[in-house]
Amino acid sequence: MKWQTQSSYGKLEVTINLSKPEKDPKAIAQAKENENINYPQCLLCKENEYYSGNYHHPARQNLRIIPIKLANENWFFQYSPYIYYKEHCIILNQKHTPMKNL
Repeated sequence: MKWQTQSSYGKLEVTINLSKPEKDPKAIAQAKENENINYPQCLLCKENEYYSGNYHHPARQNLRIIPIKLANENWFFQYSPYIYYKEHCIILNQKHTPMKNL
């Protein structure tokens, strides 16, 4: 899904990305066997804020999130730690919700 509109800052593009992060199937299987990697649950959980990282999960000490309310639900706004675009942000649900293809 994709929306575009003009704003006082220029063209604004909003997209919803339902793709799953790219991982090696062997790394996924190995991670399931390791009980110590369940915090944070994924790279897009709110628990990543300030996270110092470990062998299995990258550090996110500089990551900051802003709580927001959308449709009476608690969400979080963050600028992406990835550089897909010059300016890229993500809206995270308060509850960990695994990504699924619908």
